[in-house]
Formats: sequence, C-alpha cells, structure tokens
Amino acid sequence: MRSLFKGVAAITLAAGVGFAGQASAAELKLGHFMSPKHPMHVGVFTPLAKKIAEESGGSLTIKIFDSGKLGRGPAAQYKRTKEGAFDIGFVILGLESESFPRTLLAGKPGVGKTATEVATNVWNVYDKHLKEEFKDVEVLGIWANYPSTIISKKPIRKPSDMKNLVVRAPSKTDIPTIEGWGAKASQIPITQTYDAFQKGTVDVVYIAPAALYRPWNLHQPATHVTFGIKGSAALFLLGLNKDSWNKLSKEHQALLKKHTGREFSINASKFWQRTDEFAFKQVGKQKGLEVINLTPAEAKAFDDLTDAVVKRELDEATKGGVPAHAIFNSLIN
Repeated sequence: MRSLFKGVAAITLAAGVGFAGQASAAELKLGHFMSPKHPMHVGVFTPLAKKIAEESGGSLTIKIFDSGKLGRGPAAQYKRTKEGAFDIGFVILGLESESFPRTLLAGKPGVGKTATEVATNVWNVYDKHLKEEFKDVEVLGIWANYPSTIISKKPIRKPSDMKNLVVRAPSKTDIPTIEGWGAKASQIPITQTYDAFQKGTVDVVYIAPAALYRPWNLHQPATHVTFGIKGSAALFLLGLNKDSWNKLSKEHQALLKKHTGREFSINASKFWQRTDEFAFKQVGKQKGLEVINLTPAEAKAFDDLTDAVVKRELDEATKGGVPAHAIFNSLIN
C-alpha cells in the first residue's frame, strides 16, 4: 500500500499555461476531516492542487487543510461549504441525506459492483436527474467508494447470523437495509468506528473493504470478513462555495472546469477502488482474519431482503414527490 501512495505523491505534472498577468492571484482553501495519509488527500486533492498551481503559473492555488482544521468531523461539511467555512469542502452525502434525496438513490445496492461503475452511472444521469440538488455550490466532483461489505467478530453466512447484532451503518440511508437483515443499526462516524468495534459497542461494521487497512485499520479488531452481498456505496461531493466561485476570474473558472467534473470524479473513484482491490488481496493473507466468500445462493438470501427494502424506499420517495423509480431505473440501465 505504501508504494501505491508513494507513486501518486511522485506524479509530475505538465508545464503551466502562463496565467500570470492574465488573472488576479487567488487562493482557495480546501477543508476535509481526514488524515493527510488518507487516499483522497494523497491521490485526489493533492494532485488537483498541483495541477491547478502549475497550469495557472501560481496565480490560482488550493491550500489543503486536513484533519478538521477548518471544521471538525464529517458531519455538516455541506453546510460549512455553503456558508464559507472553507472555499472547497469534501462532503459525505449520506450524512446530510435530507439535501440529496435524488442523488443518494445512486448509493442504493445494485447500482454498481465497483466504485467506478457507481460513479459512472451517477454522471450518466447527473444533468437530467441530479443537477438541481447542487444549486448552492459549484460541483467539482461527485464520486463513490466500493460497495460495502460485512466486517465482523463472528462468521456471517446468512441473514439469521445477523439477528440482533449491532451493525455500524455508514449513513442514515443504510439503516433500513441493515434492519431488513434482522440486525440493529447504529450510525457512527468513521472516525469513531474503530473504537466502537474494538470495545464491542458494535458487532459488525458495514463499510467498503478499504477500511480494513489504513487509515481505519479495521482488520485489527475484526475476525471475519464476508464478501458477496449486494452492498450500498457511499457517495461524496467536492463542492466549491458559490461566492468563492463567482469571485474567480473566467480564466481560473475555466481551469477548474478543465480538471474537475465527470472524468475527475471517475478517476477519484478508480483511485479509491485501488485501495479496495489492495484490501481484497491483503485480507486473504491476514493472520487471524477469516474470509467468507458467499455462494450465489447464500448471497441471494441477503440480496432478496435488500431488494425488498430498496423497492419500499423507492415507493416512499415517489410518494414524497421524487421520481425515484425513474431515476433508479436510469442508474441501473
């Protein structure tokens, strides 16, 4: 894993395009709550900042504030971005689900089998179905991580194995699925998940495989990992405060658009997916950690329950005025 991050950090970028003298100098503050060792900091935010600085000749820079220096914790990052606590914010959409009823349909189980598939499907429908939810910010990127799997302290092979266990839910939107399996859901921030899992506050963690290793290291308290279910994907936004965007010169706006958007988002998912692929390879070598690969029949027992929950949620969202079935069908077809 170290070599993966080292390789990204060593990326060299093309020569600048000579913005000096064409646009007033500007600095954008990018705030996030994660460690500077996190894949998104190393493989997405830092390379973007380098590209922008080099191609603008230093007239536009992005200064990154990690570890919650401009606002602690993953909650309320969208609110902070809109209100200008920082110019650019990294948002876990599921933690502010009331603002994104359409977009979060893309995180439902079945939209994609990988982070890249989910992100691609998001952008395939973005202009038609999702764009209206992001009027308050300038969208630089929307991407996904790998669909969640089951990390536990006991073998999980069938839904009945989950009965009455406390499962860490990535977001509010995952709670119905977990409860549909017969478990109890507890929404805990990722920054508190290791301690909760280690101390037994939660029995199971429902999360992308990459969380097994750094920076979250869930392989340490875990004893089992179950692969094969149709999992949900977390969705993320990199958004720019509207006032900050409007203050930029047209040249700087064009430069940001050049290096963000659909391709940038899919590449962010691809990078994050590499950390999941590393986890898949590493976990089989991990002493004291048993890997359970469900058979198709075993997976179907989970997936049938999951599909029933998704249908019910789509029906409820439709009653609330969201064309949920139409959006979901567009995402999966």
